[in-house]
Amino acid sequence: MVEPTIPDRVRWAVEQLQLQSDHRVLEIGGGPGAAADLICPRLDQGWLLDLDRSATAIERTRRRNQAHLDSGRLRLQHSELRNLDVPAGSVDVAFSVNVNTFWTGSAGVELGVLFQALAPGGRLLILYGPGPPGSDQQRVLARVQDAVAASPFRSSSAWAECRGAGVIAQRPRP
Repeated sequence: MVEPTIPDRVRWAVEQLQLQSDHRVLEIGGGPGAAADLICPRLDQGWLLDLDRSATAIERTRRRNQAHLDSGRLRLQHSELRNLDVPAGSVDVAFSVNVNTFWTGSAGVELGVLFQALAPGGRLLILYGPGPPGSDQQRVLARVQDAVAASPFRSSSAWAECRGAGVIAQRPRP
């Protein structure tokens, strides 16, 4: 059997998460479950919730990561982000890779949902792989940062490097 590939942008994104073994992680738009291949083995006491609006993506993740589902380290939720169903403050790190929701519209509802899901001090990383030559990556990052600034998150920063770019925000501690 051929091992499924993990795209470079996903490897880079997982490196940015700074995971600890007890983290409770939310991936927004998990697609075929490539990030779960990298994240779940790092979680001894924590878990990964993979949220995707596509039933096909959820099924692909299930097939690819059945052992992680069986161990309890991976959970799946078929839903739009705006309908995320988790207890308030139950997530330590939330992230997305190449999800357009955060720059194609206001994303106010979605960012509000994420703010509630994150524990105080929890981090949100909205990440994008490297754009093609001539891409408008800075415009995308500026739109994402504007959306985050209009949300309950109080601090955010954007960065770009050769392997990817993103915006990171943190839920303030009380």
